Amino acid sequence: MNEDQMVLLFNAEIDRMLGIEPAASTGESAEILSGSQDAAAALMAAASWLAGADFQSEIRPRPGLRARWVSHSHALAARSIPPSQGFQMHWVWAVFAAGILITALFIFRQPVLAAVGRLFGYGYFPEAGFVQLETAHVLLSPVRQDHAGRSLTVLRGLATPDQTTLWLEYSDEARPADGAWLETQEGERIALLNWRWDPNLPDTQGVQLEYPPLPAGVGQATLALPEGWRLPLTWIPASQSNLPDVRIVPYDKPQNESIVEPTRASAVPSDLCIEQNGVELCVLAATTSPEGVSVLVEAQSANPEMTPGDWFQGLVWGTETEPVVLRDERGNTFPLTGQQAGTLTFPPLDIGEQKVTLTIPAVLATVDIPDQIIRVDLGENPQPDQVIPLEADIQVLNATVRFRKATFVGDGVSSLRLTLDAEAVETLDGMTPLMLEMGKPDRVDDLYGSGNLAGSKDLFVELVRPQGKITGVLELPIVQATVIVSGPFEFTFSLSQTTPQVSPIPVVADPGSFSPAPTPTPLALDAYRFTGRLPQPGDLLFTAVEGETTSLHAASPTDSFEPERIAALPGQVYQVYLHPDRMGIDYLAGEQQTDQDFVYYRSARLYTLRFDDLTPRLLVSFPRGSDNHVGTEIIAAWSSDGRLMAFQQAGFEPKPGEAFRKIGWIDLACRETGNCLPEILQLPEGLDLYDPRFSPQGYRLLMPGSNSISGPGAPDIFLVEFNPEGVPGEVINLSGTDQISELFPRWDPKTGQVIALCPVDVVEARKAFCVYDPITGERQEGAVINLQNVQDYQVSSQGDRMVGLNINNSAGGKGVVELRLFDFEGVAGPVLVSSRWLDGLSLSENGGFLAYLEEHRMRLSLITLPAGASTSVYQAEIPGGLAWFGWAP
Repeated sequence: MNEDQMVLLFNAEIDRMLGIEPAASTGESAEILSGSQDAAAALMAAASWLAGADFQSEIRPRPGLRARWVSHSHALAARSIPPSQGFQMHWVWAVFAAGILITALFIFRQPVLAAVGRLFGYGYFPEAGFVQLETAHVLLSPVRQDHAGRSLTVLRGLATPDQTTLWLEYSDEARPADGAWLETQEGERIALLNWRWDPNLPDTQGVQLEYPPLPAGVGQATLALPEGWRLPLTWIPASQSNLPDVRIVPYDKPQNESIVEPTRASAVPSDLCIEQNGVELCVLAATTSPEGVSVLVEAQSANPEMTPGDWFQGLVWGTETEPVVLRDERGNTFPLTGQQAGTLTFPPLDIGEQKVTLTIPAVLATVDIPDQIIRVDLGENPQPDQVIPLEADIQVLNATVRFRKATFVGDGVSSLRLTLDAEAVETLDGMTPLMLEMGKPDRVDDLYGSGNLAGSKDLFVELVRPQGKITGVLELPIVQATVIVSGPFEFTFSLSQTTPQVSPIPVVADPGSFSPAPTPTPLALDAYRFTGRLPQPGDLLFTAVEGETTSLHAASPTDSFEPERIAALPGQVYQVYLHPDRMGIDYLAGEQQTDQDFVYYRSARLYTLRFDDLTPRLLVSFPRGSDNHVGTEIIAAWSSDGRLMAFQQAGFEPKPGEAFRKIGWIDLACRETGNCLPEILQLPEGLDLYDPRFSPQGYRLLMPGSNSISGPGAPDIFLVEFNPEGVPGEVINLSGTDQISELFPRWDPKTGQVIALCPVDVVEARKAFCVYDPITGERQEGAVINLQNVQDYQVSSQGDRMVGLNINNSAGGKGVVELRLFDFEGVAGPVLVSSRWLDGLSLSENGGFLAYLEEHRMRLSLITLPAGASTSVYQAEIPGGLAWFGWAP
């Protein structure tokens, strides 16, 4: 067959598919094509090319083409060709290619079937779920690199239009993947978004990396890790891989049944659809494995005001009496176990490939309903249990949600909620309102929301706020509704079993390309400058970060707290310890990071400095934590004589059985030699301790914490005592796992005892001061505090009072922060400070002054106690500019 004959035949097939011209018989086509091995080879080459071609930019309405393709194939089987509508001109290449494949599929029955199945199919990637074969890319093969007796293998990779994911395995224990990047052949670096242990087990060897989508056209990229690993990766279209195609294919009808014209509801992936009450639900793909059954569904609405799915509750909807179920051929039913992004999961079937029926009673959809408001007259003094008659209707499409009363619940002091419960809702046009979404009402701070209709608290608003109770007319804007769209939607389809793919032998990367990233340049210490001004007793000390250096200031009460610079310190200093003789300091410096005005420090380094030295001396460089972590990595506490430093280390990615934080210590006798080695406390498995604080005298270390494995998980108080040689003893549970949540343990500077807040009722709404003897463990319960939301406090050095931080709002810490003085009878004095943002507080040694930070650590202020006016001491220019403050003893 010559080239002209092939072109004529392909054109005829295209015309026949489009219904433009009558077709030659299949046998006639076979006679022409089967006469030439070259023709068959050409068709196979075309099929291979088409499987890897990217028509996404041209083929927009893919479901339409799928429908035509399937309709065409069924018509061939029935020897009946239905008419079709024409395509637009720019579809010609896609149609031409489809014609090639269809002809080959129904004439030769060659392996070109695989290419046809992948053209518009869905693959199932076990670690990631369903992916579209036409847009996804996967690794051509695993890649391994060997170095110094160890190896790292990239086992699998998946690149979609949303993100790129890699699965790695070390030959030994897995290590953190912070700083790993992808580099294209053009030199573009793609930064890591996130990583996690995979599997998340104590001795895991695997790590999962997540990156942004690969740039268009990128088929080669190198994975680089700071440790030195360099692994070249080759990406291929998923349609050319061995990724199993799991698109839905309808079960063939028994031979004794007539073959009827296919409909949209009995075709292939996006055409296996059922429309009910204006919503079309389609089953796109499904697979079963020993882990369970996964089904991919998608919904579209004929009503532009209604969007299928609810961000909180998902897409499909069932009840106890009408659940979402999967039924096999033997009548066994399997309940829905989860849904996410359109993927429904069910328990595993007893057998593999078979015919199943999926029944979905209803689906959810959201409806925008702008410009609807419920007005409630609260009166001048709303009280708990008061009921107000109401006449408010909300229209949700053709249904009406009626509210006929408003009720107030709470104690009327710390909380008073307005609640509105709707009357029973109706189902109209197959749709039932399920939930209303409320916009932010005017004068309401943070706490408002909604629940399912015909439940309880269908709408609620917190009326108590720091400025006082909300009264008068309150308008509640209703902006959106969730509705139940009735079905049923029932689908019967074949379910194929996904079998584990045999991993190919990894490609071995060049071991010579192993190239560790350069280590950071040590901080230059010659920026140190001393002004000659030494700290004096009673000074308020603070640090101000100024680029790559930090200014240490002192403000004296004898000079009206006018700040004076003591020194310029190299690095971004965030914590300072003043030596007992006030002639030097230890300090922690790190890399300042900002996340939406939240400031924290990474890559901590410990320095020591005598003010008359030429430069500070580096004692310890702590390892950098994980990029996944947001928060300061090292927080320290010094013993009163400066001999020991304890620290809380966070920021690493814990493996199972590891605590989120570690507690360590340094014997600072090493200041002279500079040979300082941090040591880590060995804690029982599951014990998580934090916020270490040394006792006023001696070397007792106080920490709150809990043990979720060997204990009840309630917060407890723990002690560790170091001997004179700086060696820690056993970790002791001071509060004895009494299952009472002791909060905020603090040392009493005068008595050396431990004070904590302890709940005195079951719901932990009321708290008292509890005092513990650190030697005997004896506990005494003191007075009940007359405020509920005390979140922190500091005891005065005289031990006669404390300053407490209270949240004056029932919105879970989102209200206004207050500073108040307390006595040990639990009585709080007047509000000293009221602010949306407070970032720390500190009482002076003599108890006469209270310093505090606010405005995202931009302003340091001072109050003369007991109730003097607030004075601004220092104003920084950027968030986090003021990193540390404290008083000189």
